[in-house]
Amino acid sequence: MNKTFGIAVLAVIMTSACVGQGGGVIQNILTIDVVKGGVEDMTIQAKVPEFARANGDFNWQLVSEPVIMVKEFGIEVIDRCQFVNKTPDSFALPEIRANNTQIFTMTYHTPQVEFERPCPVSFKANYMSNATMSTTVAVLQELEYAQRKAAGKLDEIPIRTFTSRNPLQLTISWGPYGQPLLDSSANQLYIDYSNAGTGTIAMLEPGQVTIQVPANMGNDINCDDYSWDATKRTLTLSKQLDFLRKEAKRSTCTFIAKASKSIDSQSLAITATYRYQLEGTVSIPLVAR
Repeated sequence: MNKTFGIAVLAVIMTSACVGQGGGVIQNILTIDVVKGGVEDMTIQAKVPEFARANGDFNWQLVSEPVIMVKEFGIEVIDRCQFVNKTPDSFALPEIRANNTQIFTMTYHTPQVEFERPCPVSFKANYMSNATMSTTVAVLQELEYAQRKAAGKLDEIPIRTFTSRNPLQLTISWGPYGQPLLDSSANQLYIDYSNAGTGTIAMLEPGQVTIQVPANMGNDINCDDYSWDATKRTLTLSKQLDFLRKEAKRSTCTFIAKASKSIDSQSLAITATYRYQLEGTVSIPLVAR
């Protein structure tokens, strides 16, 4: 399921820094955006020389900066093209805090060049991250529900939803009629999981997703992929959910809504831990002279 970003030479920004290489050749350093922002947990740039001269050494860097804390971070080169690494080109860190830039520097040797061409170097990064979402759960007592329905004002009940910016997107919906819910009615909660990033999420494992359930969803909750702890009022993922074409199977829960007052609004919160893998390629031209 690995997904390669492709050759990233289209997003080249020239910087003023220079590096010397054998024979007095002076080169510019190119900064290449390999993984950009959007929903990604981090950005990754490559800083490479504008060319690699035959029988010479050069330094290059991978620069990562997460927007949230990530854990069990690893990054490694998986295809060196024709280059030979003179220093390690795989790195691991237990965690990287948000907005904490990490620079990984490598020294490569360019062997004899038979013909000049772009030489693609590929790498992959993987780490653990968290996605969260929360939403209002509104349950109305029968009289309040009936009066608002007759007046066409059911949609005036405020429903606030927050979703963190992550590749893993958690989405919930309600059946059979959506919110607000009617007191003592049977309802369904649907949980959808999707990968909105450019990398890979292979699966969600048991224990990696927890849902904090409000009291107005009652005590009798049944979910096809979760175990229910009535004391802690938590649902915990109990089955492995595999991703296929960037989506995992929908989870369905059934429950009886309970309102302790005319408008009973509480909050439901979901936290998901997931492993994410990114791949990228940068191209360094080989120069024979």
